[in-house]
Formats: sequence, structure tokens, C-alpha cells
Amino acid sequence: CDDPLVNKIWDVSEYTLQLTTREVFIDGIKRDRWAWSGDAYQSYLMNWYLFFDEACVRRTTWLLRGQDPVTSHINTIMDYSFYWFLGIYDYYMYTADKVFVSSIYPRMRTLMDWILGRTDADGLVCGRTGDWVFIDWADGEMSKEGQLSFEQVLFVRRLPAFRKMPAVSADSHPMSAANWSVFGTLTARPSSTISWTAGRVPR
Repeated sequence: CDDPLVNKIWDVSEYTLQLTTREVFIDGIKRDRWAWSGDAYQSYLMNWYLFFDEACVRRTTWLLRGQDPVTSHINTIMDYSFYWFLGIYDYYMYTADKVFVSSIYPRMRTLMDWILGRTDADGLVCGRTGDWVFIDWADGEMSKEGQLSFEQVLFVRRLPAFRKMPAVSADSHPMSAANWSVFGTLTARPSSTISWTAGRVPR
């Protein structure tokens, strides 16, 4: 464009993504230099626009998930498990790669079964012992205990992956695409009911 500052921002941003695109997408060239699911999801979005490196997305997805049995959230962070699902959904929507989806879907299923086994009495997700509830670097400004609306939004947002993926992978699991769709509707309803406080003015 004709704005030098915007062009400079673009060049620095593109170069930064080049530096952090290794065997997998890492969080930063001067920080942990490790694959974090939340950071990787942001990298995926930029990657589709700039480089379309499908192989790096696949490698990062496998690395983040690890082996079964599931014993913790991705990177031990509850939010990051949901970003992992979203990354797979986006991958398929950009690539239509049924081979990869079929290979990764069993790991999607076992992780989601594990997460569903940890929901509370209202069917919502909340941090358990050993979980890191991240959301943002705002530990001193907000409580991260109990039912958090942001986590429920991510919880419901990952459902499109489960509506789409069983059909793509020819999955015969009892939680079929149709059942996942119904589950999403039921999950969204209590979240919107519980999280809404009548008369409260947002700050």
C-alpha cells in the first residue's frame, strides 16, 4: 500500500512468522521457542494467508496432542484444548484433507471424551486441579475460578469440528455428527442462562 508504516508492520509481521515456522509453529523466536496451542492457532490463521504450509500445521497438531491415554489438557491449559479442535476444523476447511482428518479424529474423540468426563453438574467446563485456565495475562484483574463464560464460548465453538469430522472420517462412534449438533445446542443453552445477570451493565 502507499503507507510506509503499514508496509513496515507487514514486513516485520511476515518475517516474524517465518522465524517461528520451524518443524512446528513455535510461540516466539526469543521466548519459550515451544509449541503452545493458543499461539499455534494464531500462527495457523496467518499461515493460511501467507504461506499455506499444510505440513507444518499437521506436525504441530500431532505434537500438541501427544499420545493416549489423555491425562491433561493440551499444554495443561483448558482453553488450549479447545483451540486445538478449532485448528483442525480450520485445517479441513482450507485443505479438504480427509486423510489427515481420518488419522487425527480418534485423538480428537478421546480428548473430547476426557473433557466431557470433567464437566460440572450443569454440563459446563471449569478448571480442575492441575488445570491452567489461561484466557489472558490478567491474573490480578479477574477471577479464573468456576464457570467462566469465555471457556464456555470456546467449549461450544469447537463443536463445528465434531459436526463435520465424523462424516469426513467415516466414524462409527456413538457420538455421531447429529448427536454432536444436539449436544452443542444443549450446551449453549445453560451457558447463556447461567452466565446472564439481568440488569447488569457491562463495564
